[in-house]
Amino acid sequence: MKLHLLALSLAVFAVFCTPPGKRNADITVTYEDEVVHEVQSGWNTLADLQEASDNTEKEFYVIFSASWCSSCKILKDVIEKMNWREKVLILNSDHKWVQDLAAEISLEGIPQMIVLGPNRTEKNNKFVGASQISWELFDVFERKKRKK
Repeated sequence: MKLHLLALSLAVFAVFCTPPGKRNADITVTYEDEVVHEVQSGWNTLADLQEASDNTEKEFYVIFSASWCSSCKILKDVIEKMNWREKVLILNSDHKWVQDLAAEISLEGIPQMIVLGPNRTEKNNKFVGASQISWELFDVFERKKRKK
């Protein structure tokens, strides 16, 4: 009987005392119609984009993605597995500010990557589709690593 109680106690402890799983919700706090705090699960924020654009000396990679897009999810997994996540910005096209930005740059599809920086021209800065984006990121991050 004591063994059953011990097993039950351990089971209850394991269920209720495990750390919470990865958060899957976005949190935006506004005050007087101004965003004062924003946390997004796996997506970059407007502040991240502004910080990256302030550094004009190096290239940065902006991927327009969406939570409903299956190829976007696969692309996001590839980026995380290849440890490129800290090197790219992934914006959620479900958010209004991202939709406004996408309209401004004439987004051609989802997913789409825009590369901005000193060595890019309009001819080689847009990549549409998960495969094109993956190949470009591989070329930039992995081949560059192998050349060193």
